[in-house]
Amino acid sequence: MNSTAPNTSSSCGTMALTAWIVALFLFLLCLARAVSSGVSTDEAARFFHSGINVAEHQAPPLMGRTDPGAVLDNLPARGTIPLPERLQGTLRTGSPQDSASVAASGPNVAYVLSGAGLQGFYQNSAPDKVWTLGYSAPQLNVQLIRRGPPTPQLMTEGVTITWELAARSKGQNKDTARGGRMTPVEGAWFQASIPLLDLYPSDQATSGQEANKEKRTFDPYQVLTLRAVDADGALLAESAAVLAVAPGFGCSHCHDNAGTAVLEAHDRHQGTKLLDLHARGEIIACRTCHDGLTVKGGKKTAGQGMSVSAAIHGWHAPYLTDRGANACMTCHIALGRSENTPEELPQALFARDFHGERGIDCARCHGVMEDHSLTLLKAEKDAGQTAAEPAIAAITPRSMPVADMDGRLPWVQEPDCTSCHDFITRPDPRTASAFNKWTPLDEGASGLFSARRDDMLMVRCIACHGAPHAAYPAKNPLAENLDNIPPVQYQKTAAPLGSKGNCAVCHGRPMDYSVHHPLVDQDTAK
Repeated sequence: MNSTAPNTSSSCGTMALTAWIVALFLFLLCLARAVSSGVSTDEAARFFHSGINVAEHQAPPLMGRTDPGAVLDNLPARGTIPLPERLQGTLRTGSPQDSASVAASGPNVAYVLSGAGLQGFYQNSAPDKVWTLGYSAPQLNVQLIRRGPPTPQLMTEGVTITWELAARSKGQNKDTARGGRMTPVEGAWFQASIPLLDLYPSDQATSGQEANKEKRTFDPYQVLTLRAVDADGALLAESAAVLAVAPGFGCSHCHDNAGTAVLEAHDRHQGTKLLDLHARGEIIACRTCHDGLTVKGGKKTAGQGMSVSAAIHGWHAPYLTDRGANACMTCHIALGRSENTPEELPQALFARDFHGERGIDCARCHGVMEDHSLTLLKAEKDAGQTAAEPAIAAITPRSMPVADMDGRLPWVQEPDCTSCHDFITRPDPRTASAFNKWTPLDEGASGLFSARRDDMLMVRCIACHGAPHAAYPAKNPLAENLDNIPPVQYQKTAAPLGSKGNCAVCHGRPMDYSVHHPLVDQDTAK
């Protein structure tokens, strides 16, 4: 008699397969939720450019105490660096031997050529097809020094300095120049405004469906070759500099359509008709209304509307409370460490200098979002801008009462480096802060670190120390010394020119004291 017994092995196999499928489904569900709720800052930037909307965004990790920002020791250098051939080996390897051969050969013996941007990172005014903040093009400043002995001299007469966008940057946009001549200023330095983009047409071949799509290369660190020649065209010096370009602002972190959503918010709250103007093909220039304060004879006068900086920070501060330096990353999407950037894209970092490595985040100098906004709004209120009062009332100060804050003008009064660096003692990184210690109003832009000169009013601070937010020693994620080109080229170390006892870089001999500014420690001062 035949009996049919259950097939135990088959039953177990079916149950195991079912359990595996359920587990896979739950994993994919969790993954989908994670992706929908958390997008890295660099991914958001790429979506912004490609037209993909990011409706929700999980707050990025805190900077400062938990993440010092630009700590990049674990990031490998990728690719080659398109600089003059004699510089390439030095910057790829960081080898002092290579650097010594650069500094001791060719035209670099008699002259020092040092260039830096007026900012460490320029943010594009995207989305410029809908509205624009009207930011000026990145500006490069360069100084040429004829070395001593006897005495170093700044050279502008009978000298031409040119810049050339390196081959890696394939900019063919009509607004993007490939090279040009720099303009001498005040017989002391050269400058040039250089339109740059962070996305360029790619040379990569495409096929199939991708053939009809524009391929673009993300290039946040634009390398410019610098050359100085005399009246006869003879090469005096050759070096390079980096102008870093950010991919716009992080509006898409919160706004589903970062372009028209901003116009709609204005129409709804301020009663404007910006969407109608946009529908008729007009690009909205924000500064048409937000013209900000003017200063004449030391007196501040309110404009038609608050400045762009005061309006944007003041409006968003109530939505970004108690986030410390992390609030800055919501809009300034290139701040901090970008750990989740795909391998094929270079890391985009705003702050790359040694301050971040020492735990000093943006809030230490500029203030947390609430206080940063209040200083801007207070200046507007004091000048008679009535719209500033309700904005101030909506924000709770964090570090001090509003009455104790000094109102400031954006881009004119910025954190003063000398409030921490007094040239007497070294700042304590645990307590150092430049908030509410702004550069003097009567000095204007000349008081900013980017424009300030030494005690003799000759050598620019950035010529020796590098660009703001990328001061030497800076760590660039694309190549370790990409932001340290002049000091590595001329003195074999990524430190301010002349520091660590390297006065001979310009003077041609050791010096017993400094006439540029006092040194806390001549052997190790940074």
